[in-house]
Amino acid sequence: MMDQNLDLTDYNNAAFCNSFAKQQQIFDQYLKLKGPDKCLAALALFQTPYHDLFEAVLDTCTEDWVDSDEWQECLKSAIGDDRWQNNNRVAQAILILLQRMESSLKPEFTVFYRKCLDSSDNDVRYQAFCLAELQEENSEDYLERIKKWIQSDDEDFRIVSIQALERLKPEWAAATLKKRAEKAVGVEAFHIILAQLRVNDSSEREELTLKLMQFVDDDRYSFAAIRALAQYGTKTAVPALLNVARSFLAEPTLRVAAAGAAAKLGSDTGMQILLKFSQSRHGNPKYASELLSEIEQSKICDNR
Repeated sequence: MMDQNLDLTDYNNAAFCNSFAKQQQIFDQYLKLKGPDKCLAALALFQTPYHDLFEAVLDTCTEDWVDSDEWQECLKSAIGDDRWQNNNRVAQAILILLQRMESSLKPEFTVFYRKCLDSSDNDVRYQAFCLAELQEENSEDYLERIKKWIQSDDEDFRIVSIQALERLKPEWAAATLKKRAEKAVGVEAFHIILAQLRVNDSSEREELTLKLMQFVDDDRYSFAAIRALAQYGTKTAVPALLNVARSFLAEPTLRVAAAGAAAKLGSDTGMQILLKFSQSRHGNPKYASELLSEIEQSKICDNR
């Protein structure tokens, strides 16, 4: 039973309390709860307009807890409960919790997130979109939404749409990505190049390799760009990759990745550097050994 001093009304009131000390007191009391009582209290606290309290409660909802029977039952009840159903903050939190579930979504959760794709609240709609991608949604209605959202004013929606096109590869993906690339900059432009490498035919790989190489020296994109070059790039990228692999200023794991990418693209020098990294006591020899194994396995597959 829930402690008589910690009933649900207390949590509902605390959610709107503008006193930090009171919020901290309620949060500390919440942490002492167990089982379904704690689940219900978390849902109540998700109503808070205070971001720090919202995030603190969300952080306590770990993957293993969210996968538990008690949370599953609590969430099933919540999506049909008038107290929570029309509350955007709670809906957003529920969608984030569903993203953390490792078990298959129950049918009622699928119905819930699909309904949230049409929410008037931007945050709820975005979290539903992320969950749909995790669930590998592929319906025609979903593709129509992607056509609309890739033109959104919100960059986050555009980026998830780009990733969705990369995954689903509809026949109109290449043309849509090319058109969007004319306006894209920064992180969106980077994601478009990654998607184009996977969606476009091999005749455009050289041009896309040159575009992707521009991101190798940017710390925000370096590792992902190098890994993409290893998988989809051409030999044109080898000199730039070797520069990173030889750089004493680059982070050790990045140097290993660059050597591995160069080796995978056929560079003997890249292979020699990667082998040297795998035998070193410094840097990341374990990762270097993993890349050597990947390359060896790739060669075996290619020879079959």
